[in-house]
Amino acid sequence: MKTWTKLQIFTSIALFVLMAIRILAADPISNLGQFFGISISPSWVENLKVIRDLTNYLLFGWSFILVGIVIMVNRSDLQSLNIDPGFVAIFGAGSLTYWTYYRWPSGWIALLIPFAMYILYKKREFKFVKAEPIAGRITMILVIGFFLGLLLKYDSLTVEKTLWVAHLVATQIPFILIEEVIFRSLLWEFLVNLNWSGPKIVGLQAILFWLSHSNYMVTDPVFFWITTPIASIILGIIVWRSKSITASLFAHMFFNYLFTFYQI
Repeated sequence: MKTWTKLQIFTSIALFVLMAIRILAADPISNLGQFFGISISPSWVENLKVIRDLTNYLLFGWSFILVGIVIMVNRSDLQSLNIDPGFVAIFGAGSLTYWTYYRWPSGWIALLIPFAMYILYKKREFKFVKAEPIAGRITMILVIGFFLGLLLKYDSLTVEKTLWVAHLVATQIPFILIEEVIFRSLLWEFLVNLNWSGPKIVGLQAILFWLSHSNYMVTDPVFFWITTPIASIILGIIVWRSKSITASLFAHMFFNYLFTFYQI
């Protein structure tokens, strides 16, 4: 039987806390009931609302900080978390975006993260993953695909609309970072430690990522039942092949940008 280190135990606890917050914030029980026409008693509705409100507060108020702490605590073994220097740099910059929209108190605390990361980086305490060469090619394909997607909407590509969508997606960046760390970093490491194969990990992370978007089950069933599962699998395959969540982060951001742009 494998003996888990204190670091692995702490990281696993953080994983389950973050995953529970992310999935429960999407309120899957209420949405399933509504989608299948199952009536829920008023007392249950009230209890579920309390849970949803609490998890939303934790998700938007504190998850970003917890993820930053987990990254720094695991600084000597970021290889296992599929984290490279590019992701850490983007995460540090994301703290500024987070601070812009969530000032007190968590936004101000988040501002300490890039400074702490910089100090640790200068001390050479970060041990990053070595991304596979295919990671660069995947990123290039994503960039080309992104601009081709924009060209298909060229007729409605106004400056005002582009800036509005860019602003909207920018507000999502801290939470895209959180999702990448939860599902394709922390969960990935946890399942690797359980000796799961790559395809099985891709499958489970896709299912859990899909459930974390169950708030779209009723409001946008096509997005929930078709688009999100496909995107979840693609993001998992990208990490499996590239060994880095930076490539999947770009894919995630580009997808959100294009999806939002095509919706308006």
